[in-house]
Amino acid sequence: MDDEEAVPTAVDQRASGGWRRTTRRHLSSREASWLAGTWNAWEERLEEWIAEHNPPPEDAIALRMLWLEEAKHYDWLWRRYRVYHRLLRVTLIVAGVLTPLLVQAGATTLATVSGAITGVSAGLDGFFNWGERVQTQRRTADRLKDEGTAFLTKQKPYDADDSANLELFKNQLAVITKGHRRDYDVARAERGGLKHAG
Repeated sequence: MDDEEAVPTAVDQRASGGWRRTTRRHLSSREASWLAGTWNAWEERLEEWIAEHNPPPEDAIALRMLWLEEAKHYDWLWRRYRVYHRLLRVTLIVAGVLTPLLVQAGATTLATVSGAITGVSAGLDGFFNWGERVQTQRRTADRLKDEGTAFLTKQKPYDADDSANLELFKNQLAVITKGHRRDYDVARAERGGLKHAG
């Protein structure tokens, strides 16, 4: 089985759509395999916690959706946007350097094409803002992962009364989600864009 077939089976795609199938178009096979193993391990740990504490069904669903699926979702997004951002920036740099060289060499047609590529790349970079999205999505993914790690391993502030930990965890997840929306809205406002619909 090749790497591209192995990755989607290792990285679970939920019916919720929160986690998408990742191929080497977005990640190297090594990174995808590591990511799959990491999230599979955390999913197993979460299921162990649910089996041990037997929370109400709605709380078990909330844990899977509000933490596991959301963290996977943002983790996948920032890695995908990172690839787009790097490809666009490399294209912009290469075309920007080649354009004046082609002009000097008298290759006007190639210089025109290279200049057009530079302009289009700069426009796409400004429109999609993948670099900014990488930072926003990664920050949210890291916050969710850190909070989940603390909860499942009983680190502070989850090292005290088990009965209060779940509610505290759900509250913290809500704070992180609101923080992400606020960061997104601020970034959009600075660019003169519309507010985040979610």
